[in-house]
Amino acid sequence: MPPASPAGLPPALVRLASRANSAVAWPELRRYAESLKTANNRALAYFVLGYYEYKSEQYDSASTDLANASSPSSPLADLADYYRASAAYKGGHPEAVPSILEGFNRRYPSSTEYYDAIELLAWAYLQTGGPEKASELLQREPRVRERPALALVLGRAYTDSGQLRQAAQTFQEIYYAFPTTPQAGAASDALDKLKTQLGINYPPVSDEIATARNEKLFSASNYSEALDGYNQLLRERPDSSWAWRWNLGRARCLIRLDHGADAAETLVNVIAPTPELDAEKLAALVDAYARIEDDTAVARTLNKLRADHFNSPWHAVALLRAANYFMYKGELDIAPLYYRTLQDAFPQSPQASEANWRAAWITYLTGQPDDASRALLNHIRKYPGSLHVPAALYFLGRLEEDGQPTEARALYKFLIKRYRYGYYALEASNRLSLLKRSTVPLTVPGKSPLFSLQELAARIPNADPPGVGACLPSTPGKNLIVFNTLSALHLDDLAMQEVRAQLDRHTDSPDLVIALSRLEAEQGRTDRALHTTKKIVPDYYSHQFSELPREIWQLLYPTDHISVIRSYAAINHLDPYLVMGIIRQESGFNPHATSSANARGLMQVVASTVPHSSRYLNSVGRRLYEPAYNVRYGCAFLSRLIRHYNGNVAAALAAYNAGPTRVDQWLSQHNYRDQQEFVESIPYPETRIYLKAVFADSGVYRQLLKGTADFAKCTSKSPRERGRSAAGFRPNI
Repeated sequence: MPPASPAGLPPALVRLASRANSAVAWPELRRYAESLKTANNRALAYFVLGYYEYKSEQYDSASTDLANASSPSSPLADLADYYRASAAYKGGHPEAVPSILEGFNRRYPSSTEYYDAIELLAWAYLQTGGPEKASELLQREPRVRERPALALVLGRAYTDSGQLRQAAQTFQEIYYAFPTTPQAGAASDALDKLKTQLGINYPPVSDEIATARNEKLFSASNYSEALDGYNQLLRERPDSSWAWRWNLGRARCLIRLDHGADAAETLVNVIAPTPELDAEKLAALVDAYARIEDDTAVARTLNKLRADHFNSPWHAVALLRAANYFMYKGELDIAPLYYRTLQDAFPQSPQASEANWRAAWITYLTGQPDDASRALLNHIRKYPGSLHVPAALYFLGRLEEDGQPTEARALYKFLIKRYRYGYYALEASNRLSLLKRSTVPLTVPGKSPLFSLQELAARIPNADPPGVGACLPSTPGKNLIVFNTLSALHLDDLAMQEVRAQLDRHTDSPDLVIALSRLEAEQGRTDRALHTTKKIVPDYYSHQFSELPREIWQLLYPTDHISVIRSYAAINHLDPYLVMGIIRQESGFNPHATSSANARGLMQVVASTVPHSSRYLNSVGRRLYEPAYNVRYGCAFLSRLIRHYNGNVAAALAAYNAGPTRVDQWLSQHNYRDQQEFVESIPYPETRIYLKAVFADSGVYRQLLKGTADFAKCTSKSPRERGRSAAGFRPNI
């Protein structure tokens, strides 16, 4: 008998399942399960009952009911067996687990519980005095050392069977290869005991492996833990040939932790063993000096790097770091020297495109119009796939307005067509509106264009096609049967676990991505749904509304709490669509979001910006998770910033993100002619990207909520192809 489709579930079963999170509903669900004649539906009813009993730690009842759920015709048979075994284990009967789970992976080779079943069976063997059976089971699994949870059980099995050296090696693999996993701590504790037990027989760890652990911690942004690791290695192995690498790693951690002076002191005393490694050290030293704003030391170190290791790729890295540093300081006469040196010396390097753009941008700010036009054109022609091409097209259009307004209009129209809802497409639309009202002549006699739009357009790559079409899946694919069954039965935690496990196996499946996005949206995790949906439409700013179905746009652009947003935006004389753009970027509409700086709620408001007496500070912090309270004070704070900057919304937004002190510094460095110049000149990439995204999102929200958008429509007659709403994948019982 084929597995059931959620659409075929009895309405009474769905209704009872929706109430089964309360024990009050269990007697009725049990009576219903006993009354069912169809083996499949009977098994599903017992599974819901048994699983909720399991979650309530009523393990004996759960074991009995989950045994009744283990029907070969049920799409949840593997889950029934796994949770039945887990109930036996947690209920104090590990001896019952082998009879349930032995042969599990032969019966259910596609189960997402595949590795969890192996782990549980191995633990059961250990609990019943069978460490040899556990190690034999795990050694048969070829991926055991790729999965820290399985490796941890293997280490325990070796320990219990007296194979202490093998145990230490297994725990070392976890500790050094998977330092950010929960199992790393347990492995560390086990290793401490084994060091004492094994003494001189404890297996040594190479410098290379020990170094790799700290590098993985650094890559995961665990800078403090990586720093501790490097310090420990330097204390324990001061004479190692790797000591220079540990000092370099230590310095990099210090730089990321804003201890630039300590980093510089460390690096100055390091002697690298090879010229290339010396170049790497000097590049890190440039970064350290830039952190403490020592201009002389930055220039001196870069000169040494240029003299000693001109062709090293680390020279390119250091040139970009120095150039960005002087750009940040507003030294627009110094920064271009480094940008141009980088372009000339390393035209094919990963840093060349950014250097070319920054040099072009400084020319636009400080040079003659013709020089600026040539610089912008050069960037488009050399790097047509650059993220800065929209800005180059826009500012080229601004230059063309003075003398060649016809070319400017053509540039703006192309920009809008290619980058439909991006920031510069929005600004291009605004410029077109101004040009329509302009009385400037179409062309200035004697001035010829510097480019052919047709030639530029041919160079710029098209947007990647969306990963979905007009018709979204509405019936189960082969990877979604279990997920859809669990969703229909309101077992959302299991449904989430299932679809994520399937995505680990089938990373490029649009059906799975949409299924996960829908569930996240239904659970109120709009921020997660938004980011999940981006996986199949990463270039969504470049797509027309008509290229994607309504549901995709709704997942990408949540509209929760819209009445509250409109109300407080009106009170504070703010554009409600701008506020929605801020919320989308700040929290993804998650009212419980909390940043590392303790900003909270929808608009990521910091408690200190809310007027209050000191004794109510804790209360304010808690209330910032309330949508209305958060939007009220978030809008009030934004309104104050806009007044502070005399109506300059871009400066206010930058201050909202990076703080007024930095924005005041940026504004003092140059006399910007308009908002767009200021936005592109922001030296913090994170803040620059933030502003562009907020403005772009406000434009999308404006069109979405005014009802003028024309979405892609599914015209297929096939049920597999017909779409549905984000919250409509459960039967509406």
